[in-house]
Formats: sequence, structure tokens, C-alpha cells
Amino acid sequence: MDISNYYLVLIVFVCMSMMTLVVMTIEDTMLTKKHKRQFYYTYVTIAVASLAELFGVYLNGAGENMRALHEFVKCADYILTPSAGFFLIQTLRPGKYMQRFLFSILSVNILIQVISLFTGWTFYLDENNYYRHGSLYICYVLIYCLMILAVIIQFYLFGVRYKTKNRLGLFLILFLIFVGITVQEISGGELRMSYIALAISAILLHLYYAEFINQDRESVLEHQRELLETDPLTGVKSRYAYNNRLLRLSARKLTPERTFFMIDINGLKVINDTYGHEKGDALIKKAADVINAIFETGEVYRTGGDEFVVFLKADAEYIKLLKERLNVESEKWIETSGGVTGLSYGVARASDYPEMDVEKIISVADKAMYDNKAEFYRRTGRKRRGVDYN
Repeated sequence: MDISNYYLVLIVFVCMSMMTLVVMTIEDTMLTKKHKRQFYYTYVTIAVASLAELFGVYLNGAGENMRALHEFVKCADYILTPSAGFFLIQTLRPGKYMQRFLFSILSVNILIQVISLFTGWTFYLDENNYYRHGSLYICYVLIYCLMILAVIIQFYLFGVRYKTKNRLGLFLILFLIFVGITVQEISGGELRMSYIALAISAILLHLYYAEFINQDRESVLEHQRELLETDPLTGVKSRYAYNNRLLRLSARKLTPERTFFMIDINGLKVINDTYGHEKGDALIKKAADVINAIFETGEVYRTGGDEFVVFLKADAEYIKLLKERLNVESEKWIETSGGVTGLSYGVARASDYPEMDVEKIISVADKAMYDNKAEFYRRTGRKRRGVDYN
């Protein structure tokens, strides 16, 4: 096969690949309009640049009347090829310093190639209208390599940002571009591999980008879920998380060891009224820390202003130990606060109420907690407001 026909097949493949990527970009609902435009610029630039090089191949040795067109397509080729890398990097949200650096490189390249039309610095046409490298062709090679290096760096930073574990595959894709360019240069243009390598790499990078975007979306959703499921004041699980857990438990039969503790802070209203809500919030956070320390294996939820629920699996002996710890901690609070604050709790275990569903068992623990609270106020006589905290 004649080399020009062989290269025509390759360029047709490149252009069809870029058209396919444009369609994929149009259909991708995860991309913003801005990012879609950057992809369009990238793929159209690759296609047009490849066509420019193809025309350059066909125009090699053409008549003198084709010289101006030949010079134009070679200049376009030298300008557009690094530009494809520039547009590709823009899709990766580079920082302002990277953007300035890339824009400077691109501007210098455009200037050099335009001047080369008149000086032959990077390329020129001989007397037979054949394309030749100019004395400063190395400048174009350096610019091209800098753009590839910038793509590698930006994809690495992009991968770090989205915590991808596929960086080796990413570098192999970029290595493919390097190999394609190297083979073409070493062969003196006999093996034109750069654009086929660029097209295949663009396809693979598009898939990688889609993976990164998915990871980004998942990360955002996970962060939002964490915010919803975490009580901002105490750091324990929130009411939202409690409701979701309750739904999951309601959907299946409880195991006998499933246990529920309802815990309430006594005297919080007095603290808020007497010392302000900042002091009350400090008391709530202290209670959460204490409950977390006691229930090391449990799931602690803050379900109201001063109410906590703990889900865990425990046998009778362990439940007894937990109640003792709660009693000890509550007595410390009663002693240090002069009877103003303490912890009331109630507990219910699934094995003791086999016919009840989860909500009814929790209501049993809740009633036991209120009985315990009533006993606290009877014992301390401190139910009224304005009690001295010191």
C-alpha cells in the first residue's frame, strides 16, 4: 500500500474516533457545559490537526502552485497539535499558574510557527515542494514535549484530587502518546504513528475522566451523607442516621442480643436558663463523650436536644456492666453539680420482648429512662429552675 493511502486510512480512523468522542461528550449528562466545550475543542483540534498533516503528506512534491497551501497546512499542523494538549488540560481544571504557563507556551509556539512561514525556522519547503525540518525544529519538539509533560502532571494532580488508584494505567496511556511521536520522528515520517497514538489515548483518557468524575460525585455524595448522618455538635450519629437505622432494623427480625439504651441529660434546661446555651452545649458534648467512652462497641445517636439512643448487641452480663458504668458517671455529675445534672437511662433487650417490633422495644427503654429521670428528681429535689450549679 502506498504510504499516502496507508496514512489516509489512519487519519479517517482518527477523525471517526474524535467524532465518536464528541457524541459521547454530548450524551454525557455528568459533564457541565463548560467542560463539554473543552472536550469539543480538544477533539476537533485533534481531528483538524491530523487532517492538516494528511494534506501535508499528499502535498509533498506537488506542483509549485500548491506551495502556499502546503505551507499553510504545515503551519496549521504545528500550531494545532500542541493546542490539542492545551485544550485537554483545560478539562482537568488546572490552577491559574499552570494556565498561565500553558498559555505562554502556546503563544510562543504560534509566534514561532507563523514566523517560520517566512524564515524556515522550524519547517520549510525545498525547491521540489517537499517538507523539511528547519534549524530550530528542536524548539517545536521541546514545546511539544513540555505540553505532554504538562498533560502528565495535570492528570496526576487530577488523579490525586479524586483519589484514583489507577495512576499506572494513566501513565501508560500517556506513554503511548510518547511512543507514537518518537516512532514517527525516528522513522523520519515513514511510520506516521503520532495521531493514531493520540486518538487511542484520547479515547482512553475520556474513559478515565469519566471515572474521575464518578469518583468526584461519589465523594461529594459521601461527604453530604456524612454531614447528614453526623450530629454537628457532638460528633455522634444524627437523628437522620437514627431514622435510617431504625428502618433497616424494622425490615428484619431482631436477634435476641440486640439491645437499646435510651439516655437523657438531667437538668439541661436549668443549665441553659441559668448559664446560657453555650454552657448547655458544653454539657451535651460532655455527655456524648461519656456515652461514647462507655459504649465502645455500640452505635450512639443523638435524637434530640438532650436525648441519646445506643444500639448494640450485648448479653445480660455486659448490660449489667454498662448500667453500672452509667450509674457511676451519673453519680459523679450529681456530686459535682450539686444535684443539678445527671444521666438518666433505660434499657430494653430484644430477647425479653420477643413479640415486639423494634419501635415498641425502644419505647420500653424510653419509658424506663423516664422512670429513672423521675427518680433522679425525687432524690435530688432539684427540678426547679435557678438552682446553683457550683
